[in-house]
Amino acid sequence: MWFFESVYDQGMSGKVEDFMSKDVISVDANSSIVNLAQNFQGSPVRSYPVFDHGKLVGIISRTDVLRALVS
Repeated sequence: MWFFESVYDQGMSGKVEDFMSKDVISVDANSSIVNLAQNFQGSPVRSYPVFDHGKLVGIISRTDVLRALVS
């Protein structure tokens, strides 16, 4: 927490668009969880936006995929 307080106190600012990823990689809601696990393997990506018929319906993370595979 100290890091955020020190950054805040220094008056650093910026817009989200200055820090966001612009080349978005997404997955379809009907994609295979096993294929998604393979996509995560060896990739620095930690989460993907999930779309269903062009509509954003959620975000899936590495942890979500691991939980799905373990259950």
